[in-house]
Amino acid sequence: MDRFTSLEAFVRVVDQSGFAAAARSLNMSAGMVSKHVNGLERRLGTRLLNRTTRRLALTDAGRQFYEQARLVLRGLDEAERAVTARSSQPEGLLRVAAPFVFSERYIAPYLPGLLRRCPNMQIEIVCDDSVVDLVQGRFDLAIRIGKLPDSCLVARKLALVEVSVCGAPSYLGERGTPQTLDDLSGHVCLEYDYQWSGAGWGFRGSNGNGDVIARLGQTPYRSNNAQILHAMALDGLGLVQLPTFMVGPDLVAGRLTAVLTKYRPVERWVHAVYPPGRQLPATVRMFSDFFAELFRTPPWSTT
Repeated sequence: MDRFTSLEAFVRVVDQSGFAAAARSLNMSAGMVSKHVNGLERRLGTRLLNRTTRRLALTDAGRQFYEQARLVLRGLDEAERAVTARSSQPEGLLRVAAPFVFSERYIAPYLPGLLRRCPNMQIEIVCDDSVVDLVQGRFDLAIRIGKLPDSCLVARKLALVEVSVCGAPSYLGERGTPQTLDDLSGHVCLEYDYQWSGAGWGFRGSNGNGDVIARLGQTPYRSNNAQILHAMALDGLGLVQLPTFMVGPDLVAGRLTAVLTKYRPVERWVHAVYPPGRQLPATVRMFSDFFAELFRTPPWSTT
């Protein structure tokens, strides 16, 4: 039985919290995954996982082995990427994490053009609005939008993103139009779980000095999916702060009205983010170059 496959099966079982999920991610049967883990335990002469009908947990030996196994698999990935990076024609699997709405509207429609240019490259895109761990998730690259926290990751700016605080005419007719940031305390504000600024909306300070976080008043509606908040705003349930690549057409058509326009939102960018390394894989370089060129004139621009 292949030792590296057994290592990968064991790590995936831990990462996915179960044999069935690990099997799906590895494209093999749950029985085969179990066979690999059992074989690994027999070869090591110790139990790595405690299993019950409801859950599984690492033993002390399993926890130590898991950390070492991750390092081994990471080293193998980096060795393969180093070889792939030497190729002038990108090839192999590129795993990308990206937000739902942006992926649907501005990644998926253009992927065929990239794949025609790189016929030997395979792509797996995992849509997730949260900030995923690239190393633990074994992602090569992530698309992230907003103001990024400091980290050891490499971030390449692909395009500037404008945001707007807006509401439906029906809502503004009933509740009035806020004139200052303090007025938000008297309004229903639709809250996004992954807002970089936390429980508030970010704006640039006067004369560009620092950031101002406007605290929100009434927040009875919230979601980790921006598209749900967009739908709520269109139905007049409250004010929302969203990128214009989502609300731009509604602003033009009058379905939503921008408010607080005298305040400049904190600058946000679409970034390609990837782990640091001396040699950038050709697949990562091609993906980021392709979308940097495409977004030179953003397809969501309303001007």
